[in-house]
Amino acid sequence: MSNPNATALESALFAYLTSRGPITAIVNDRIYPGEVERPGVPFIVYEIEGAADRFTRSGYTGLLERRVVVTCVGKTYDQAVELADAVKDAIPLWRFEVNSVSFRMFRRDDERDYHASSKGTTKPVGRQLDYTVKYAVTTDSTPSELTP
Repeated sequence: MSNPNATALESALFAYLTSRGPITAIVNDRIYPGEVERPGVPFIVYEIEGAADRFTRSGYTGLLERRVVVTCVGKTYDQAVELADAVKDAIPLWRFEVNSVSFRMFRRDDERDYHASSKGTTKPVGRQLDYTVKYAVTTDSTPSELTP
């Protein structure tokens, strides 16, 4: 990602997910931005899609909006569901900060089974979580503590 605001979001998501004990207890350090070729299982892949700056009649609000898709894959379907539940439990829905990113809203829009096309099977191998994220990137170079 070349957009500095999207890069800040990607870095903040990585820092947040890798700092949550219930998640890392399942995946260790196998949390990746974007698509990954044959990672160890279980793992999480998150992708940032779309972009929208938030405006009102008064002008730019300073908020950005992105769609984030989190894919949780386990050795078994049950493990993938456990991992998806750990992600859902770890992400607050409202206001929290990670480094230079101030999350204002983290809304889960959808959840569905994930079928890996390369496996040639119709059995679900994971869960996908779709979120709408509203956030602001601060220009302060001092990183803040992770605050849920």
